[in-house]
Amino acid sequence: MAESEPSQPAAMFALSDIGCIREKNEDSLHIDPGLGLAVLADGMGGHRAGDVASQLAVDTVVEMMLLADRQKDLQNLLRKSLLQANQEVYESSRKNTDQFGMGTTLVAALLQGNLAHIAHVGDSRAYLLDKDKLTQVTEDHTYLAQIERLGADAGQIIADSAVAKMLVRAIGIEPEVEIDHCEIPLKPGDCLLLCSDGLTDMLSDEEIRDILLQNKQGESTAEKLIQQANRKGGPDNVSVILICP
Repeated sequence: MAESEPSQPAAMFALSDIGCIREKNEDSLHIDPGLGLAVLADGMGGHRAGDVASQLAVDTVVEMMLLADRQKDLQNLLRKSLLQANQEVYESSRKNTDQFGMGTTLVAALLQGNLAHIAHVGDSRAYLLDKDKLTQVTEDHTYLAQIERLGADAGQIIADSAVAKMLVRAIGIEPEVEIDHCEIPLKPGDCLLLCSDGLTDMLSDEEIRDILLQNKQGESTAEKLIQQANRKGGPDNVSVILICP
């Protein structure tokens, strides 16, 4: 059965904050309720031009989806837009010495009727709040998460948080990258959250769920999430996008 097109665009709210310690915000984000598109990227800390990488990746995805034929396979088009973003960031880093080694995470959501197409690389996450249940839709592309997926003992990895957080996949580091993608059904009352690890490193899933449940006002909910992350130290940039069908 074909999905019915929504009578009006889903409400979307985007907010980014530098945090309490960083000197520069290397996160980039974009929302287009009319297109049903939301994109969030976290430039890789410790690498030069992380902000350039994240903005270039977001701009590439947005440009490709603006030109996309909505009658075609949108899930595949979204995946291809992330592949193009990887190519653009990789090539830019090779052409500009001050950008060499730059990279970024990226998570994107594209709404089509009652479906949300999700594509991502890295450890920026997508969550779905269904009634009072919060589910992480994406899988982190970190060393720790990879070890756990393989069923190996992660004890030593957990003891070294720097190693645990290392990305095994990111946009722009290699000429090719594998894109994870999926689609999830949405219904009125659900809430889709895209966020950088500046949020999830500070707040547990339970804390995020409680804030989403207690604050149903869209932009104020985004503000509350960021405020709480900063209240716990805010060591990283924090970015969130809320999508409410």
